[in-house]
Amino acid sequence: MTVLAAATPSNSLGWMYFLAEKYAASFWQGTWLTLYVAVLGTIFGFVLGYIIGIIEDIRIDPETGKIRRFPAVLAKGICSVYVELFRGTPMIVQAMIIFYGLRQAGVEIGILAAGVLVTVLNTGAYMSETVRAGIIAIQ
Repeated sequence: MTVLAAATPSNSLGWMYFLAEKYAASFWQGTWLTLYVAVLGTIFGFVLGYIIGIIEDIRIDPETGKIRRFPAVLAKGICSVYVELFRGTPMIVQAMIIFYGLRQAGVEIGILAAGVLVTVLNTGAYMSETVRAGIIAIQ
């Protein structure tokens, strides 16, 4: 009984020390994995957001024929739907849909790839609005 009592912490500081000592390697591994997903997703999300922000700011001349305007209108429409969809839903819902939804559709995606993809798509949507607003501000 005394061996068990000595191995079990009795206060919160003791528990913090116990958990830190026992799981330190896992904490560091999780920290580096989180930083990896965040940095990689943010870099690619910035590139995606920059491209979409520019596409959303394309000026369409009403005098141009419908056939020549169609690709620009279609691209702007797709980008607008993407931005509204990813800015209007919580990131955890996006993660669930991407990870489990793609698996239901027959696409096997790893946990790390799904995390990076969710971060890229979410960051890209928010970044596109920042880029678009910046372009509008200097015009």
